[in-house]
Amino acid sequence: DAVVMLVRWKKTPVKAVQSALALLQGTRAFIAGVALTQMDLKAQSRYGYGDSYYYYANYRKYYAD
Repeated sequence: DAVVMLVRWKKTPVKAVQSALALLQGTRAFIAGVALTQMDLKAQSRYGYGDSYYYYANYRKYYAD
């Protein structure tokens, strides 16, 4: 069994995520990863490197569909 934690982008407080992960680690759960939900792809592309249009155009369908 594995756990994937879903975290709402720019809404879930970092401390809440840290606390939840600490609780899960205390139970020896296998934490497979953390996934961000409800991301604003246009806003997120501004944080990356290079051309934001390229980032948005190439990953929009993957994440939005």
